[in-house]
Amino acid sequence: MIAPGKKASVDLESYLAIFVDEIRDLCEHGMLVRVNGGEVARVSVHLAMATGDLVEVSHLMLHGGVSSQFGCMKCLIDTQGGQCFTRTIRNFQYRTLEQLKAPLPVGVKHVFNIKGPSIFTTLKSFPANPSFYGLDTLHLLSIGLAKHLYELLSSPLHPSKFDNRCKPSIEELKEAKLDKASAWPYTFDLDPEVLAKIGQYVAQSKKTIPTTFNAPGGVTNYRAVDYEEFMIFIVPALIAPHYPDSIRKPLLGIVKVAALVLQKNELHASDLQFIEAKINDWHKLLITEIKAKRLPIKTFRPNAHYLGHLTYLIKAQGLPASTSSRSIERSIGRYKRLISARTNVGINAGNIIDRLAIMRAIKASTTGDGTGDGEDKLNDLDARINLLVPRRYDPTTFVNLKNDNGNGSQLWYPVIHTTVSSIPTSVNVNTPLFVKAIQSYHDRQYSTNVLQNVGMSIRSNSRRKVKAFYVGAVIFMFKLEIEGIGDELFLLIRLGKTHAVDDKDKTMPIVELDDDQDSSAYLVCTFEQVICQVGLMRFSENDKRYKVITKEKAFRASIETYKPGKNSFVLPQ
Repeated sequence: MIAPGKKASVDLESYLAIFVDEIRDLCEHGMLVRVNGGEVARVSVHLAMATGDLVEVSHLMLHGGVSSQFGCMKCLIDTQGGQCFTRTIRNFQYRTLEQLKAPLPVGVKHVFNIKGPSIFTTLKSFPANPSFYGLDTLHLLSIGLAKHLYELLSSPLHPSKFDNRCKPSIEELKEAKLDKASAWPYTFDLDPEVLAKIGQYVAQSKKTIPTTFNAPGGVTNYRAVDYEEFMIFIVPALIAPHYPDSIRKPLLGIVKVAALVLQKNELHASDLQFIEAKINDWHKLLITEIKAKRLPIKTFRPNAHYLGHLTYLIKAQGLPASTSSRSIERSIGRYKRLISARTNVGINAGNIIDRLAIMRAIKASTTGDGTGDGEDKLNDLDARINLLVPRRYDPTTFVNLKNDNGNGSQLWYPVIHTTVSSIPTSVNVNTPLFVKAIQSYHDRQYSTNVLQNVGMSIRSNSRRKVKAFYVGAVIFMFKLEIEGIGDELFLLIRLGKTHAVDDKDKTMPIVELDDDQDSSAYLVCTFEQVICQVGLMRFSENDKRYKVITKEKAFRASIETYKPGKNSFVLPQ
């Protein structure tokens, strides 16, 4: 943490020199790891990346910034004349190692907008290309792309707040036979009443969207995660369908790229091809609309240009989620909230760091962790001073899930003990249909030799076995004792009444709910068969029909080939 002091520093590298020297020493001499006096490993430490937002990375790289000629830190695009990044969107000429390490000639302030070799170029781990300086997904996608989309798409509703329209001249207005500049065509123009209706649908969907989706909690001061989820969930489900194909397809493409890159799963070669193609389509849309004067040239921000380098950096550095500064930003936010001084901020920050270090040292000096009995529990500092916090759970308050594969999932009490015939009416379930669902599970699980894939159920249809996806709501979890097998934990799920696929987005499932318990269809399955948690987004005046949104890639590919059944999506044979 760098805090201001009484004297201003000459430059950022005066701070970094100490850390770089330590890393260089660990790289050359290595580090010995011991546990209880025994040697565990000998390792060398290397610095693999320096990352952050675009401004901070430009400081680390000694780059002149986006407003200068050669304003990109990765390639040699000529941006002379302001922040104009529309001249090259493919076939980039990347900076070389010689350009990054070469000292400045006498009397020259910069070469290709680089003010000299950075302190990082002295490390052995510095690569032969600019991939050492990362593009953080939090700033590139969550704050950069997502916030930009929010401004572009919200501009018709708040024209004075988000100025994203072109400003035509009087001659251009006369030629177009328009009376005022506000009537000039805008690429992402929508009726304000439509946008207001979309806002109502979002508000009405709160009860069908789990809290894990982190929906925006306030009107102002949106967080990065709020813009991110606006882009990934609201844009494809509610906004994109209102645009023509020429706009909707590139818009959906860039949204799917962001959703794919922000996930923590692996990326394959086909994923990189998909990412590159969709970013290219998005760039072409922006450039086409800028040339047609339906968007101002400032729409193609530096952040939009850096999207073109995304696959290049993924190939060099791996999964973007693994190098994200999201956790660092949370730590910075914590310290910023603790700093309350208006003067002598550096002293206040230093005192906070000292206080936290002392607290950690005091806790480390005790012998107990509060989980044992007797003296061990009494020695835990938290157990002594945190008298009002909830007591810790112990092994008697949860049930470990069977076949959890070491994930640590647990089912927490309280548990109601009852028979099938005496299920409480508050549960709101049709008992005969519940029993039928249990019988159906038993038949498909133990009466055939067919192994099931995770998250997919096998059902009988005229002697033919088919696989299907189900979308539904968990009614309750229950334990069932099966003779010869033992106890097993199950989920009872109330399925949607009908399933369909969106006409304009073949990756978007649509379900219709059924509140009548007497006509509802039920499914019994195990925890292992659940793919992911989903949310239901209302999109029309019909309060029973919802679009299915998910953080996972369960419906990333087209499901047009799936046959929407009455209660499921049947996979093609």
